[in-house]
Amino acid sequence: MTTSPDVALSETKRALLRRRLSGDPAAVEIPRRPEGVPPPLSYAQERLWFMEQYSPGTGAYALPLALRLHGDLDVARLTRALRQVVSRHETLRTSFPATEDGAPYVQIADPLPVELEQLDLDAGDVPLDQRERRAAELVSESAARPFDLAAGPLLRAGLCRLGAGDHVLLLTAHHAVSDGWSTGILVDELLACYDSADP
Repeated sequence: MTTSPDVALSETKRALLRRRLSGDPAAVEIPRRPEGVPPPLSYAQERLWFMEQYSPGTGAYALPLALRLHGDLDVARLTRALRQVVSRHETLRTSFPATEDGAPYVQIADPLPVELEQLDLDAGDVPLDQRERRAAELVSESAARPFDLAAGPLLRAGLCRLGAGDHVLLLTAHHAVSDGWSTGILVDELLACYDSADP
């Protein structure tokens, strides 16, 4: 292999390149971040942070998710499962304050109790279709409500009771800490933690 004269690789980089080309799995292993050292912002997080500074107070980067849950639901157990998932994933405890010179950095909070806001829509003789419409409005309202990137939290959770054995779980995260693929993982883990939690 030859390199052009204007591209000179250090011996360390050459050794790394040789290992990668040889198929050595250790060459592509990502080292564990040292304890207490915050990760840098990704390029996408930097862009989202900048857009929030440019146009603050919008819900443009909120990712809402509504799950219809049928059957008996143990709300305390669901709350414990949600707290367990948040404690497992630093990204769900991340916020993005700025230094004195205005540069953003990653701040990861210690695991704290996650609040599951509850709303009972099963009041009086309100027909189910109207309760469902109100739950849909709440999803839209949660998506429109802005996040505070500097203070966090960047995940909101709510539970609407439509009737006996009929609930809608609302999860809304800021795009700086989640995306569509991650949301699927969050739901899978939440359901697994709920199923495995002590009643």
